[in-house]
Amino acid sequence: MLLRRNRVISLRIEEATAELTQSRDSANEANNAKSAFLANMSHELRTPMNAIKLDQFAQGSVQSGNGDNRKNPVGSGRCRLR
Repeated sequence: MLLRRNRVISLRIEEATAELTQSRDSANEANNAKSAFLANMSHELRTPMNAIKLDQFAQGSVQSGNGDNRKNPVGSGRCRLR
């Protein structure tokens, strides 16, 4: 009787462990997909925004000479090269 009960409990533990392992693996896959999506979207958004800022600078829309390199992409790049 006691051995039978132990077998039933062991089977339940094995089933629960298998379910938890499957759930963990699914969550890891979803997390990896989310990370890849965010990395791609970040790149896709950043690239055109950089082009717009450079275009605004070339047209004189962005003021330079005020010491604030955050608004001047060329000045900001030069600062990094020093």
